Amino acid sequence: MKFSNFVEFQQLGWVTVSFIATVAFNIYAIWGLWDQLKRINQYQSGKSLRTSYFIYMMFMLGSCPIYGVLFSTQSLALVLNGLLRVPLHIPIILKLGKYRGLKTWDVVVFCTYLAAIIGMLTLREHLVPLFLFIHLSGLFFPLEQIWEMWREKSRGVVSKRNLSVYFFSTMFWSLYAVATSNTWLFIPATSNWLLYSVMFILWYRLPADASEP
Repeated sequence: MKFSNFVEFQQLGWVTVSFIATVAFNIYAIWGLWDQLKRINQYQSGKSLRTSYFIYMMFMLGSCPIYGVLFSTQSLALVLNGLLRVPLHIPIILKLGKYRGLKTWDVVVFCTYLAAIIGMLTLREHLVPLFLFIHLSGLFFPLEQIWEMWREKSRGVVSKRNLSVYFFSTMFWSLYAVATSNTWLFIPATSNWLLYSVMFILWYRLPADASEP
């Protein structure tokens, strides 16, 4: 694998600038995930959070470096987007398992997307369909998280900082997909951006728990 093969080095200009922005944004994203983990630990609770949502996000982000390396228009931005953010999902999932318990649905989600990741690595001819499956089927999980907040009638320990990360990142990836003429990335990114817009609005409308500052 040569760095010169990545689209950022082949198309100077907006694509290169967007890559630099991606690196900076991932630092912000790590900060958001750390804030989510800190809130779970601080209140020793997983209220209004769905474990399956974070399991999905871990595998969704994990699919990005695989797609970024193996797809014909290789993207270093996608590679870094996954590698830098996946690790922090692991302690969040473990903590949610402790405070909320691990449900059958969580196990099903884990096994399904693990199989899809293995498929991306071993079935190269199905790389794009599997990538699309991971990202398009994942539209369900922000909806699931929205429903959990609505059902609890509280924003619980949901981190506003982490929500803002996904709101701005999906908006950014929509623009990045336009810049690189990547329709397969544009479709899921834009759809998710609309869902996170709803989630962000809901966070502001729902009351905080009494235990929150």
